[in-house]
Amino acid sequence: MSKFHWKEWVLACLTMTMVTACNGNSPFSRQADPLSSHGDLKDDVTVAEVPEEQREQQALIRPFVVDVTGDDVTRLNFIVGQASSHEISARIFDEAQFTLQLKGDAPEGLQLLEKDSGNGLWEIVWTPPQDLVSPT
Repeated sequence: MSKFHWKEWVLACLTMTMVTACNGNSPFSRQADPLSSHGDLKDDVTVAEVPEEQREQQALIRPFVVDVTGDDVTRLNFIVGQASSHEISARIFDEAQFTLQLKGDAPEGLQLLEKDSGNGLWEIVWTPPQDLVSPT
């Protein structure tokens, strides 16, 4: 088979593939309507509106964050007879004003001081007394 006949055979195969793939319509013509043979299709489709139901949502996140800054944030270390302080950062996820307070049985002399309420910074200051732990 010479090169000339081979080129004609490839060109004929490509032409036949194009004609059969386009159902006899010219692939280069913009007037070819692929839906013309399907007369049962509707031109205008209306989408029915589904009424939206009002739902309640609940957020399962904490409405606030309280963090202790420092090297060891898992516990607050105080040494008997030495003044110690720890900085506390508190943030609330609401626009409301809030104040950080100590609740429960706080040790005598423990103070919660407001460092910068605009940034939510407080400081716990305490000097544990010498007689806090009895050597028994």
